[in-house]
Amino acid sequence: ETFSDELLNDIIDDLTTQACPTVEISFTQADVRVNEDNGTVFVCLEKDRPTVLDIELQVTAREQNPSDAISPGDFDADTINITFSSGQNRICVEFNITDDLIARESTESFEAEFRITSDAISPGDFDADTINITFPSGQNRICVEFNITDDLIAREFTEIFEAEFRITSDSRFAVPGQTRISTVTILDDDEVTITPMINPMTGTINYVVNENAGDVTVCLMKDLVTAEYFIVTFIAREKTPPDALSPEDFTADQIQVTFLANENMACATFTIIDDTIDEVDESFEIS
Repeated sequence: ETFSDELLNDIIDDLTTQACPTVEISFTQADVRVNEDNGTVFVCLEKDRPTVLDIELQVTAREQNPSDAISPGDFDADTINITFSSGQNRICVEFNITDDLIARESTESFEAEFRITSDAISPGDFDADTINITFPSGQNRICVEFNITDDLIAREFTEIFEAEFRITSDSRFAVPGQTRISTVTILDDDEVTITPMINPMTGTINYVVNENAGDVTVCLMKDLVTAEYFIVTFIAREKTPPDALSPEDFTADQIQVTFLANENMACATFTIIDDTIDEVDESFEIS
């Protein structure tokens, strides 16, 4: 059976535009209720699927506007940094609640908010470094260069690191120890490419198999690790006009395959029917 060269190439274009949906992170409960004398409350987050990379988060407990529960009288306003590990789908943060021993008061509430930070890591994303420079008296602009690492991981989260300057010498116009911080945002520009795997028997993306083989396996390749997985749908169908027929010669089918983030190959196997008829070669398409 011979597989379509053209149609397989067509579907590769579609897969590239649909790949790597954004991971969804949300609170497991929109409203958490707890008694004052519990002393603490757990606020939990979940993500809808595993990721190949860890996700850095900040979770903040704060007063509502207008204020209801007051910090520090009713709870401790706080910001906690956490790491949502790649294999985890749920993580919780604990905040302190104050038992104020005031009876019959009304129910009070405060807000919890999370923010994805996904900070850049040294040396994986950039080179942490300290550089000494001299700002000449007649100059009003000076620059410093830091190294950024191209990690060849496609579709990853935006990453951030800080650059800080500190004045180290005394002068009439600059006080030693004075600092300022600038934020550097690294945007991912790695593009993953998905292509049909070359069949070593034919040297092309077409496959030739005997009827009595019972099945045929076709594969796709991607050239980079990705921050998220892909869902790939392989579709076996009759050509137009028909050549091999389903279900007499093969089984027309749709097979979904998970292209994991750190994998470079995904395959699907389709059934071929041995009809015991002496006939000409037949072909069907896989997209």
